[in-house]
Formats: sequence, C-alpha cells, structure tokens
Amino acid sequence: MPGATALQVATYVGLKQIGGIITLSAFAMPAFLFMLLLSWFYKTHASLPQVAQVFKGLRIAIVAIVARAFLDFFRPISRKPKEIAVAFLSFLLFYSGINPFLIILICFILSLFLFKIQSTPQKIAVKINWLKIFLLVIYPFCFL
Repeated sequence: MPGATALQVATYVGLKQIGGIITLSAFAMPAFLFMLLLSWFYKTHASLPQVAQVFKGLRIAIVAIVARAFLDFFRPISRKPKEIAVAFLSFLLFYSGINPFLIILICFILSLFLFKIQSTPQKIAVKINWLKIFLLVIYPFCFL
C-alpha cells in the first residue's frame, strides 16, 4: 500500500479505535523525525566527501525504488497496445507541463473513443452525454 494511502487508513482506523491524533502521531512522526534528522545531517556535513558519496548512493536507491514502483503499477495495464498508448500519451502530456487535471480529462475523453464497454457478448451502445462532460470540464475553472 502506498505511503499516503497507508497513512490515511492508519489514521481512520486509529480514529475509530483510540483517536486520530494519537494514531497520526505514532504513524507519521517517526518518518518525519527521521527526515528532519537526515536533512539536518546533510545540511551540516554536506561538504565532507564521504557524506556526499553516501547521499549519491541514496539517490541511486531512490531511483531504483521509483522504477520498481513504476513497473508494479504499469504491468497490470500493459496488456493491449491501446492502453499503452494512453499511458504513453499521459506521460508525454505530463512531461510537457500540462495541468494534471487536464491530462486526466484528455485521457478520459480519448478512452471513451478507444475502448468499448462489453458486458455481454452483444455490443452495447454507449450514449455519451456531452453536456455533462462539458460541465464537468468547466466546473474546476469556475473557482479560479
């Protein structure tokens, strides 16, 4: 379970059992204190060559962890070329600096056209309500 989700689940369960603040403190505080200590150590000792090498090694480990997480998330969706194309398009849009909300919206609309819903052997006609989609698109921009 990813970190943010695990934190939310632990806080929710703790809220029901002993209290959300206590659980949040017990679950999140050790990681926060560790990062605070690590940041202080780097700030005060970054000029030492040994410390620089250790943090260089940590960067490599972090890249490996992120790559592993990417593969774990990508494997279940990499079944069909269309799914890979939508994933690659979202990567390109994100890399080009487009707003993540718009990326989700673009990929959603593209997916409506690429993928057919089949719950029975017969094809089911999907009626798209363009007015609702349009209202969904402009709704977040009303608060800007």
